[in-house]
Amino acid sequence: MSEWLLRFEAASPVEQHEMAEALLTHSVRLAAQMGVQASIAELLATGNEASALVATWQSQLHTAMPTTSLSTTPARTIGALMVIRQVQPLRFQELLGQSTTI
Repeated sequence: MSEWLLRFEAASPVEQHEMAEALLTHSVRLAAQMGVQASIAELLATGNEASALVATWQSQLHTAMPTTSLSTTPARTIGALMVIRQVQPLRFQELLGQSTTI
């Protein structure tokens, strides 16, 4: 993921948009394989662009997941986890082995 983020940050706005859309597409598919259904339209329901959503995820990464796994985990896997975090927070916690009791 770290390598992908470096390329994303260095890219032009058009390239960032294309990279973000590709990441969202792959992430939604992988989330479905993990048992969580989501759609890109649902994720972008607030009117955000795909690149804005990825930037939001980027700002949340270090609080959402262990930092040690961010550098070696593929971007689509992190993206799928962020999709799951957005649409089913309890499932996200389960996948990371976090307590889901309130």
